[in-house]
Amino acid sequence: MTEARGSTFDFDFSESRGGTANGRRYAPSPATRKRAAALPGAFRKMEVCPFTILYDSSEGLPYTFDEMKWGRKPLVVPTEKFNILWGDYSIQGFDRTISIERKSLGDLYGTLTRGRNRFRNEIAALNESPYEYAAVVVEASWVEICDPTKQDPGWTNRTNPESIMGTIVKWGQKYPNVRWEAAGSRREAEVWVFQKLREFFEEKQRGT
Repeated sequence: MTEARGSTFDFDFSESRGGTANGRRYAPSPATRKRAAALPGAFRKMEVCPFTILYDSSEGLPYTFDEMKWGRKPLVVPTEKFNILWGDYSIQGFDRTISIERKSLGDLYGTLTRGRNRFRNEIAALNESPYEYAAVVVEASWVEICDPTKQDPGWTNRTNPESIMGTIVKWGQKYPNVRWEAAGSRREAEVWVFQKLREFFEEKQRGT
């Protein structure tokens, strides 16, 4: 199996302008600057992810995909704000083919109660063609979804967790092309989103 590779480029961490790859500029994030400060020299060799991740314009605190890796090398992941029709994360050029919806625990409870109808319409749309891959990723574990106080001791939402889980199970059966993933935490959800987007991109590169 041939693995798609990113391009290597010089990144000047001493300048706020960052580096250049494939004619585009990328500014280093604080985490990238901190990581680079421990390395000798002004320029570092890094891999640039071969695809650009789109995040929806409604994302108030989008994932930055810092500290991702492709093989053993640290990876710079280009991201771009975009009006995604359904979902929160996709790949440039494939926004009508793959889409992942992100939910914090609080947002999950909110959209399955107050925003239930709109969210159901979104799930129904993602379940249909032309989407080849669609998912909902939750920044919590299944245990925390069933008992939110395990993540947030100050949890005040009085919605019965059984009704939330019942909806997830029911929609999972009704809309089987939309996967539900309880990633565990925000960081774990971020890594999971990147891995799924990467796997999809690699499949497209292989023509599968």
